[in-house]
Amino acid sequence: MKKLSFSVTPVKLIKNDKGLSFGTGFFYQAAWGNENCIFLITNYHVITGIKTEERKTKQPEGDSISFYYHIDKNDPKPVVEIKMPIFTKDGQAIWLEHNNSKVDVIAIPMLFSLPAPPKWHTIRKSLNDSEAGFSPCDPITIVGYPKGFLDSVNALPIYKTGNIASEYEYDFDGDPCFIVDVAAFSGNSGSPVFSIRKNAQIASQKIILQAPGETIDFLGIYSAGMIVVRGHKIPIREIYNNPRGSHGIITDLDLQLGVVWKAKLIEEIIEQGSFTNYKKIVEKYIKEGGFKFKITRGLKIEEDK
Repeated sequence: MKKLSFSVTPVKLIKNDKGLSFGTGFFYQAAWGNENCIFLITNYHVITGIKTEERKTKQPEGDSISFYYHIDKNDPKPVVEIKMPIFTKDGQAIWLEHNNSKVDVIAIPMLFSLPAPPKWHTIRKSLNDSEAGFSPCDPITIVGYPKGFLDSVNALPIYKTGNIASEYEYDFDGDPCFIVDVAAFSGNSGSPVFSIRKNAQIASQKIILQAPGETIDFLGIYSAGMIVVRGHKIPIREIYNNPRGSHGIITDLDLQLGVVWKAKLIEEIIEQGSFTNYKKIVEKYIKEGGFKFKITRGLKIEEDK
């Protein structure tokens, strides 16, 4: 399980050095161009502060993000905190997104020179692209930071469990996602979702780790919980500084259902992105500066006052 714990990070959205919101991200490894690249994966709404359907009417709320990575494969405490602008000075975004504007998933290629050698624990795609093998009621695990809660001394995340709540092999409501029954909270957006099965021998789409008597499959990216307001399902907006003094939306009718965007979307985002064009953006981005880091032990997600 340690490999899963080392693969995730808090992602904080910042504007003018003040935290706006936070979620979860994770590191994913894939071939891109002629290189084997590491990507930071999270939700579009985590990195922008707006919902995907608002992108034509609203501007992203933040100007930078912060996240962490581990630098010791045996000791989780030493981590590097990275703070980076999410746009070049001429307004070009430093992330890749899907051609389908509904998809609430983005990827940031880690093509930058990092300040300390990372001990990457990454999620990878398996060779088998079959989506068979998962059904409603099958257990799932979400790894992330609900309401910013974590093991701050060891810089490690929280594991929450639930079940698949829709037919996994079919796109729910025509979108490339499925539904899970889980009590997730603000801060879990962007979390990787896994199937962890003991003594499993089912061939599946995304086997990333196999231990004696255990199979772990990467299923997708958690996006948001669902609530009902006046008969309509809406995603829970994750607010970092809520005027009510708490995170998220308070409602009498929380469905405890969440949206998970399917894992295959990450590979599609990478395939749709131009490696050559992105390298030009990165070269410009690095020359402009603004990339900051610090090495620390443990971590804590704090609300800005």
